Amino acid sequence: MKAVLWVCVTIVTLFYSCKERQNGPLADEPAVTQLFSQPEIEDLHRIISFVDSIALEHSDASQMNEVYHDFFDSLVVIMSTTSHDDICIEEKIRDNFFETIKPSGVFDEIWISKNPRKIRTRDTTIVNPKFYYSLDINNQGRFVDLLNLLKEKDSIFSPPYQSITESGGLAPTLIGSMYNHQIFDFEKGSHRLWGAIYYLSQERSVEARLPELLKQGG
Repeated sequence: MKAVLWVCVTIVTLFYSCKERQNGPLADEPAVTQLFSQPEIEDLHRIISFVDSIALEHSDASQMNEVYHDFFDSLVVIMSTTSHDDICIEEKIRDNFFETIKPSGVFDEIWISKNPRKIRTRDTTIVNPKFYYSLDINNQGRFVDLLNLLKEKDSIFSPPYQSITESGGLAPTLIGSMYNHQIFDFEKGSHRLWGAIYYLSQERSVEARLPELLKQGG
């Protein structure tokens, strides 16, 4: 089932990335073209398309604005009934996608993958776990510069920019982006890009990930 999901997501992502290469959702956003090269913009479109395909699994709506609102509504329900772990995309699927956008350099302008010195669960402590990586927003990357430019015209980007620059990464306070998603208009490419990056930045807890990693031998 997971393999089928990855194949479907890949097909949809490639389809949209080709279709939107010249007229993608960010085509009318001058801040994007000011900061990113054409290959990087194509990969930003791939990020949007990748999460589009995931969001569509949670909605029957025909407009992407409604699709994303349905998607985030479903995530809120899942978190309230089970746990945050259950809203996150499987790391292998996400990381396989990340490999497709790393050559342009756009991944490094958005995220940083960190290897912590120590990880803890309720009954386990591991020092220097070389097999364990955590994802965060790169507060020195051009994506944060993009948020800075966007907030000058659209105040909806002020809280994310302020939170990331003050905390140095994706602070817990940004969970409001999920609960208060109705303030976003996901027909706008910049809003959808933030929604996509925000979702892909969500990770399962150490408790959820560690048993699988240890089973695989690190």
